[in-house]
Amino acid sequence: MGKKITLSLSAILILFTVVYVFTVSGWKNPELPKAEKGILDVSHLTFEDNQLITLDGEWEFYPGVLIEPRPLAFGEYQEEKKFIKVPDKWDEYIEKNKPYGTYRLIIKTPFAGNFGIKVNMIGFSSKMFVNGNEIGHSGNASENEEEYIFGNARYNAFVNSDENQLELVIHVSSHQVTTGGILRPIKFGPVENILANRDLFKVLDAIVFSGYLIFGLIYLVTYLQQRKNLYELYFSIFCFIQGFYTAAINERLLMLIFPEIGERILLQWQLMTIHLSVLFFLLFVYSFFTQYANKKMIMALCLMLLVPAIFLGPFRPIKLSDFFPLIFLQVLVVALIGIAYCYILFVLIKAYRNKMEGSLYIINVVVSYACYGILLGVNLLFEVEFGGAPLFIFLFMVIGLSSLMSYRSQQAFRKVDELTKELLHFDSLKDDFLVKTSHELRTPLHVILNLSKSILEGFLGPLKKEQQENLLLIHNVGRRLATLVENLLDAGNIKRGEIHNEPAPTSLQVVGDIIAEMSYLLPDRKSVKLINHTDPSLPLMYVDENRLKQILFNLIHNSIKYTKQGVITVTAEVQNNYMQISVEDTGIGIDEENLTRIFSSLYKY
Repeated sequence: MGKKITLSLSAILILFTVVYVFTVSGWKNPELPKAEKGILDVSHLTFEDNQLITLDGEWEFYPGVLIEPRPLAFGEYQEEKKFIKVPDKWDEYIEKNKPYGTYRLIIKTPFAGNFGIKVNMIGFSSKMFVNGNEIGHSGNASENEEEYIFGNARYNAFVNSDENQLELVIHVSSHQVTTGGILRPIKFGPVENILANRDLFKVLDAIVFSGYLIFGLIYLVTYLQQRKNLYELYFSIFCFIQGFYTAAINERLLMLIFPEIGERILLQWQLMTIHLSVLFFLLFVYSFFTQYANKKMIMALCLMLLVPAIFLGPFRPIKLSDFFPLIFLQVLVVALIGIAYCYILFVLIKAYRNKMEGSLYIINVVVSYACYGILLGVNLLFEVEFGGAPLFIFLFMVIGLSSLMSYRSQQAFRKVDELTKELLHFDSLKDDFLVKTSHELRTPLHVILNLSKSILEGFLGPLKKEQQENLLLIHNVGRRLATLVENLLDAGNIKRGEIHNEPAPTSLQVVGDIIAEMSYLLPDRKSVKLINHTDPSLPLMYVDENRLKQILFNLIHNSIKYTKQGVITVTAEVQNNYMQISVEDTGIGIDEENLTRIFSSLYKY
C-alpha cells in the first residue's frame, strides 16, 4: 500500500512538472494576442476572472539610445529602430560601449481606465513610461555609467488612461554586463487583477517561507535535545537559509520587513544564500547518506561553494568584478551549483539503488529533486517564468526528506523497543536462574555450617588450635556465603514485590557482630583498621535484624573495597527518635555527580 502511494505521488509530481513546463511557458494558449511590429491589440479581451496577459512578441527597440517619450520623439530615430523579441536578451543588437536602449510598445485596450503592469526582470536597471509619464523604475537607467544604478527588482506600475491606447516606453541600461534587456515576461491587466495577482504570490511566498521556517525550527530543537545526529542540524540550517532565500526573491517579502535594503545588497544576499543553501544541503546529504557519498568530493564541493558565498555576498572582503568579467562569474556560479546538484542527485539515486532503509521515500525525493532541476534548467535555457512552482516542488522535496528522516527515527525507535523487550526477557530469565541457583546452594551450605559448628563444639572430640582456627574460618566463610544466598533470594523477592520485613527490638550489638565477622576481609590489617565506635547502651532499635545486617555488611564491604590505607569507622547516635548509623572511611570516595546514582540497580562507579 505504501509503495503504491509513494509511486502515485511521484507520478503526479512528474505529470505536474511536464504540464507546467508546457503551459506556463506560453505554449499552452496560442490564442493569446502577441505583439507584432510594436503593436499589441487586446481590445477584444474582457479580462475576466483576474485575467492577466503577457506583453510578449515584437517590440520596437532603439539600441544605444534612451529616448524621452515626448510627442514625435520616435520619428527622429527611425533609422535606429529595430524589432526585438520580448522576452529575450538584446545581445545581438547592443554594442559593448553602448549597453543601453529603449523599448516601445503600443497597447490597444478594450476600455479606458486604470491598468497595471507587473515587471518581473529587466536587466539590469529600467525606467518605465506610459503615455509620456514615468510610472515606475528599478535602479537608474542611464547612458552615463557614473549615473547608472543597478536595479533588478520586480515592481508593479499603474496608469490611468482616458484613451483606449497606451504607449509603453521602457529605458533599459546594463553597464558592467552587456547581457541584459527584458528577460522575463511583463504582465498587463486591470489594476484589480494586478493587485490580486500580487497578493496571491505574496501569500504563496509566505506559505513557502513559513514551511521552511517550521521545518528548520523542528529539526533544530530535535538536534538540541539529543545532540547526536549532525544531519538534523545541517537540515535545519539548510531550511533556514532556503527560507531566507525565498523571502529575498519573487515578491521579496524581505523588503517588506526591511525596506531600507537596496537592490544591490539584496542581490548579494541572494547570491550568498543560494551558495550556502547548496553547501549545507551537501553536508546534510553526506551526513545522512554517509555510505553512499564520497567525503573528499563533498568537502571539495563545499569549499568551492564557500568561496563565492564569501566573495559575492554582502560581507565580501574584495570585489571580484574588479578582477573578473561578470559574465565569467555568472557562468562560474551556474557551473558550481550545477555540479553540486548533479552530485546530490547521484548520491540519492545510489542510495535508492542500494535499497537503503526508506527507499520508497527516496523515490519521492529523487523525483521532486529531478523535477526541480528540470524547471530550473528550462528557466535558465529558455528564460521561461514558472512563478512559485519551483519553490513548491523544492518544498515538496524537503517534506520528502523530512519524512525519510522521520522514518529512520521510527525504525531506530522500533529496534530499541525490540531490544528493550528482549533485554527484559533475558533479565527475567536471569532472575529465575539466580533464584533457582540460590535455592540449590542453600541446602549444601546449611550442611557445611551445621557440620562445622558440631565439630567446633567438640562433637567429634577435641581439636588442635590450628585446626580450630581453620575450621572457624570455614564456618565464617560458610555463614557469609549463606548470607549472600539469602541476599540473592531477597533481590528476586524485591523485584516480584514479595519482600517481607519482620521488625523487632534489636540491640546495637548487631553492629559489633558484623564488624567482628568482617575483620577477616581486610586485605592488610596493618594498613586498614576497622573501628567500632557504637555504644551498646544506646536504646534498642525497632528494625528487621536481618535487613539491618545486610545493609551494614554492604556498606562496610564497600568501604573495605575502596580503602587501600586508613581507617573505617562505624558510629551511631540517636536523632529525633531515630537511630543514625554511619560508616566512614578514608578511601577514594564517590564523585559528587555520581552520588544520586548509588542506589540505582546494577550501578557501578
